[in-house]
Amino acid sequence: MIIIKVMGGLGNQMQQYALYEKFKSIGKDAKLDISWFEDSSMQEKVFARRSLELRQFKDLQFNTCSTEEKEALLGKSGILGKLERKLIPSRNKHFYESDIYHPEIFNMSDAYLEGHWACEKYYHDIMPLLQEKIQFPESANSQNITVKKQMKAENSVSIHIRRGDYLDPENEAMFGGICTNSYYKAAEEYIKSRVPDAHFYLFSDDSVYLRENYPGDEYTIVDWNKGEDSFYDFGPVIRAGESYVLIETAAPDGYAYAKNITFTVNEDGTIKTDAEKITDKETGEDDIYLVKDDVTRVSVKKMDITGQKEVAGARFLLKDKDGNVIESWMSTTEAHVFEQKLIASETYTLTEITAPSGYEVAADITFTVNKDGTVSVDGKAVDGNEIIMKDETTPVGEEGKLVVSKLVTFQGRNQAVNRTFYVALFSDADCTKKVSNVKELKCEGAWSAYTVFEHLKDGTYYVAETDEEGNKLESSEACKIEGNGTKCAITPTQKTAYAVIENQLLIPGDDFLNTLHDLTVTKNVTLDGNPISDKYNGTFYVSLFIDPYYTNRIDDVKALQIQNGKSTSVSFTDLADGTYYVAETDKDGNPVENTDFGFDVTYDGDIAVSFTEENTDSALGITNNMTERNPEYDKYLKEKDDNNGDNDKNNTSNHSSNKTTKKGKNSKTGDYSHILFYAALAAAALVVGSAEMYRRMHRAARRKNKHDR
Repeated sequence: MIIIKVMGGLGNQMQQYALYEKFKSIGKDAKLDISWFEDSSMQEKVFARRSLELRQFKDLQFNTCSTEEKEALLGKSGILGKLERKLIPSRNKHFYESDIYHPEIFNMSDAYLEGHWACEKYYHDIMPLLQEKIQFPESANSQNITVKKQMKAENSVSIHIRRGDYLDPENEAMFGGICTNSYYKAAEEYIKSRVPDAHFYLFSDDSVYLRENYPGDEYTIVDWNKGEDSFYDFGPVIRAGESYVLIETAAPDGYAYAKNITFTVNEDGTIKTDAEKITDKETGEDDIYLVKDDVTRVSVKKMDITGQKEVAGARFLLKDKDGNVIESWMSTTEAHVFEQKLIASETYTLTEITAPSGYEVAADITFTVNKDGTVSVDGKAVDGNEIIMKDETTPVGEEGKLVVSKLVTFQGRNQAVNRTFYVALFSDADCTKKVSNVKELKCEGAWSAYTVFEHLKDGTYYVAETDEEGNKLESSEACKIEGNGTKCAITPTQKTAYAVIENQLLIPGDDFLNTLHDLTVTKNVTLDGNPISDKYNGTFYVSLFIDPYYTNRIDDVKALQIQNGKSTSVSFTDLADGTYYVAETDKDGNPVENTDFGFDVTYDGDIAVSFTEENTDSALGITNNMTERNPEYDKYLKEKDDNNGDNDKNNTSNHSSNKTTKKGKNSKTGDYSHILFYAALAAAALVVGSAEMYRRMHRAARRKNKHDR
């Protein structure tokens, strides 16, 4: 004998009854166990008590088992029964539903079946029989009669919003919060997109909730069928002679939604439809209609601005609507394909993190994988589901340059670390629209670093510290970021801009390097490459910078006092690990190379001074050679001549002749001795001028090389 336990609400009872009829149709002796409704103790842990509603169907007949028949399969209750089942497990015929479909139960002769049996495969072939036997009685309630007429006259949609027992913590944990508010709202929006004039009939065990959350004329709340009359909320669902549309409301991740299937129920219970038929491999049934979900497929191509050439070497990220990274990859000359990875009805954003050399970073592309598997951007369909991102080539001749410096400090002091930071340029103040590659700022045993964005068009840029993917970072409990989002402008008259981002570390790190260093700078002044007069007194200034563009000065400007022509020194102390750039400046810290300075400045060593744990201290000499540009040149030239002796007439005459020449005096006509003298003087001047030109070109080349490093 087969005994099927009946339990739960009306829906579950109908499924259990359908399985009962299936067993009878194949010649099995089957009965229903309805003791769950007769013994109140069986529903003690049930949130919402249920009653047997199968008896309310008109003339529905079924056989029920006796206690003895049930015990023959399960054994007696109590301690003796438990002991018997433990000692002789083969006598226990209790079968629990544990999967969607158990075809093996139809091979059983004696079994007590407990489950809900919701899979249509159990009884699909006897649907006409079930429709004949399960007949809903007509309701005499005037409200039900009115609503029934309304449903037939319009595009009616019924929604059962289950609250009650689904709010019980145990059930909620069991079902994983499936029937949430967002679930119902999403289903409603989907129906509206397909049936704009749909009218919704709402059924629930919580009518107060419905009235609070579903106001509006498009809703009718059916809440008057109480107690035994709640049976009438079901009503006959499928009627012969009428047409229906089967709509898939949820698809597995990675699959598109199936196409709608329109069908008509014939009087004999058969179905008329154009849907594709298949044969069930397990049961051999050939009247199964196929609801087919295709996998989602989206391809991404990187092209140049012409759309004719695929570009390799771009780094991409694909993110979902919450910003979670789906995948990161480098473009090749082949399309990058996402097959069965993206979810239908979800929106994604394609971001180019870095562009290949010679190309500009493209703007983000946001696209949606529609429920039918197609792809759209801004509501427009994408041909072949192929997302094409185009890069413009880097403009030739654009001179804009933006220098970004990174500083790391801790408790007000420069702090050397081993860390990599990232920075990018944006076109908006909120730093959401990236317009550059993401660049690294590597502090390798240093407290500072810099990078340069080149070939920038005129315009406004916002500089922000980012993560490796180009997302702007904000200050945290571990680090306060100053200068994040700095606004810079490149204009026709100002082609270089500067920005400084300081990371004020608030928590010590394992990568902190605490060795401190000293740098000594010695100043010497000469005139024409020779020691200057001991009567010379003057003040010069020197500064330290963290970049070769001399944009970010550290420490105070140091004064170098020259007295009696003697060299002098100053020291920069307590310097953290890192590279520093030394420059002669004015008292305000502006490099003298950008001023009208009366000296040629040369450095005895490299202006880039690097400190590490091994290279602890350093020294650098700066020589200022007074040139004719200096208004005091003649004065100290005379002082130098006077120091060489007033009786040296030839030297004095030569100096006098030199000064005369520079003042532009000409020789007299026919005075050949003077002509020969001035010819020799001109030749000497040519040699000196050539040497001077060579020195200036060499100095300019050195400055350029230092800037290029």
